[in-house]
Amino acid sequence: MRNRKYLIVFNPQTGKKGLRSLDKLISLLGKKDFAYDIHHTEADTQLTEQKISGKLNNYSDVISIGGDGTLNMLSNVLAFKNIPLGIIPCGTGNDFARHVYNKCDDVIGTVTGDKTINIDLGWCNDRYFMNVLGIGYDAMIAEKTKNKNKILFRSFFYLWNALKYLPFYKEKDIQIQSDYFSKNAPTFMAAFGNGTFFGNGMNITPKADITDGQLDCCWIGQLGFLKKCSCLIKLFSGEHLSAGNIEYVQGKEFKVLSENHPIEADGEFIGYTPATIGIKEKILCLKVP
Repeated sequence: MRNRKYLIVFNPQTGKKGLRSLDKLISLLGKKDFAYDIHHTEADTQLTEQKISGKLNNYSDVISIGGDGTLNMLSNVLAFKNIPLGIIPCGTGNDFARHVYNKCDDVIGTVTGDKTINIDLGWCNDRYFMNVLGIGYDAMIAEKTKNKNKILFRSFFYLWNALKYLPFYKEKDIQIQSDYFSKNAPTFMAAFGNGTFFGNGMNITPKADITDGQLDCCWIGQLGFLKKCSCLIKLFSGEHLSAGNIEYVQGKEFKVLSENHPIEADGEFIGYTPATIGIKEKILCLKVP
């Protein structure tokens, strides 16, 4: 067994919140006499992934200090590696962390502890995602804001940008197929959840479980403007499933056959359809309370 040595992946865009968490973590690691190195993420996600992958063999554990975008990057580095990942949520959405932690949990204690579970990861074409992948309205917003400040993007993901584009958004015809679900209709949003939350606290796939070997698909069809507003409000409580023109299914693989629709995963724009979206069972080791 390797000696305990941590790689702390720190996103500088977390600002003072991230720096405070980093100081607390370093203090605890010092008290436990655990070795560590700090790796600062860069704007070029692919380059950051390559650098981290190149030195993973030197570490027993990885800790993320960042948001959902940092976790998305690390899911693509740590899949199948059996290296425990600890999460210190310091983004503004922290949607995957909502699935893992309760408010009373000791986050710093968790990431330096020994309790782990193996969780599923979603995948789309050649990339993994930890939490939720979306096609439709949310992905359009991610595409339009992909080159803007990431913290600002997450801060106003549905408080500003969603309202800004909502009155003018026209649903696109999107064709989705799986073993138990087939849809070819105007679509406001189609979300594929390994976790439950996205968009800074919206409970889009409330039945999702990161260990059940299933993806939860929430399909939202064509809605009038007022119904769109009502739907977005209901998403925060997870009460949207009873609304009209919404369908909810589970499956292991979905195909989006329509072309040129933007895709977002964990809040990050990752490309365009067509796409095959699925689940890989228990391929990432996660520290839990």
